[in-house]
Amino acid sequence: MDRTKFPIVDAEVPVFGHAHLGTGDPYTPGFPSFNHTQFPPSQSSGLPNIPVQTISRACAEKLFQNMEEDCPSTWKTDSSCRLVTSQNNNVKLTVTNELKEIRILNVFGVIKGFEEPDHYIVVGAQRDAWGPGAAKSSVGTALLLELAQIFSNMVLKDGFKPSRSIVFASWSAGDFGAVGATEWLEGYLSSLHSKAFTYINLDNAILGTSNFKVSASPLLYSLLEKVMQNVKHPVTGQSLYQDSNWISKVEKLSFDNAAFPFLAYSGIPAVSFRFCEDTDYPYLGTSMDTYQVLYREIPQLDKMARAAAEVAGQLIIKLTHEAELNLNYEMYNDEIFSFVRDMNQFRADIKEMGLSLQWLYSARGDFFRATSKLTTDYKNAERTDRFVMRGINDRIMKVEYHFLSPYVSPRDSPFRHIFWGSGSHTLSALLEHLKLRQKNNSAFNQTLFKNQLALATWTIQGAANALAGDIWNIDNEF
Repeated sequence: MDRTKFPIVDAEVPVFGHAHLGTGDPYTPGFPSFNHTQFPPSQSSGLPNIPVQTISRACAEKLFQNMEEDCPSTWKTDSSCRLVTSQNNNVKLTVTNELKEIRILNVFGVIKGFEEPDHYIVVGAQRDAWGPGAAKSSVGTALLLELAQIFSNMVLKDGFKPSRSIVFASWSAGDFGAVGATEWLEGYLSSLHSKAFTYINLDNAILGTSNFKVSASPLLYSLLEKVMQNVKHPVTGQSLYQDSNWISKVEKLSFDNAAFPFLAYSGIPAVSFRFCEDTDYPYLGTSMDTYQVLYREIPQLDKMARAAAEVAGQLIIKLTHEAELNLNYEMYNDEIFSFVRDMNQFRADIKEMGLSLQWLYSARGDFFRATSKLTTDYKNAERTDRFVMRGINDRIMKVEYHFLSPYVSPRDSPFRHIFWGSGSHTLSALLEHLKLRQKNNSAFNQTLFKNQLALATWTIQGAANALAGDIWNIDNEF
């Protein structure tokens, strides 16, 4: 398919959506919704403080027609839009939503590893959707089942022996904010980070044919590049690897992606990929997300599904078969360097506050030295010594986890990752707060900034210390 824009959806078609800026059960933030546990009443900070209700485009157009002033340019709408200035107009909205508890079930299948069965990769897709959900959930579920069947046959019939286990997970309540996946992570938070070392998300894998887009942890960039070089586009016949600068185009994982809580909440490297067009597939979350529409818009659906399965399959093989984990921990050197470079632009402001970036520079240097030492340890290791290789792999698979800030509560700030999470503890929030000092100094909180800088610096230092290895070989000045 060569088109770059899908047809406009019928204005009368209702659209589903939720307003929770988070994942999981919004009434049990940071802890699991198991039916046998009792927690005090709580509510996610990601829920809005005002009522929110989706409406169809036809309803929105009727409202816009009765408004009196032009709407701000930041409002994205294809309709003529005007704002009301008088108080004589009232709108009556009847909402028939019902708030109730529903039991959900996640379904798992496992192929146990032959060498390290307690270390595993998780491959998942949401099983249900609001409406037909052909592209939203059915494609991912079909890919999940096919991959499970293929790898099972490889083990039973072809002699394939993965070193590590493969967990196939079918999540429930995905459309309501990755509820099934998040509750599973919350239920086993204390152990998953030491066992699960990668999550591959199959949701929304095929939404078009023109582009191949990736969202992932930096630890997976090098592996993804190898896979893209090996997989050909089923329509063009060209390699998926088209641009040496592809990493700069990697998209940040969003709240509505099940891979997000794996990375930002649990510190488990995660990847989500999709074939798509330049414009969004417009039928997601509507009653038009059917097989008929999907095949009409993507006639090459079967070929695209085969390519998506090949991408996921190669990732699984490379992550479970080889002696060393295919996680490039050195990529975080670039991320830390980028943050330090951004901070350097505010050296004068930081000096005016009587602060210094010395400790941040030191933490960055220690992380670089720790990654270099780990690389040296790996090169000098006897690959056939499973005990030695396991020790190295244990250090590698903890890298992501150690970027979860230990200074915030999982209940108050569930997404604790300082690079990819959400909250005042993140590096992006620290930079935005620092920019505020120049834009609106009266809104700048110097005490908060001092805490942000100190805790972010020590989180990076802690990650470096953990990666370095034996604690008695680490020399920190206190």
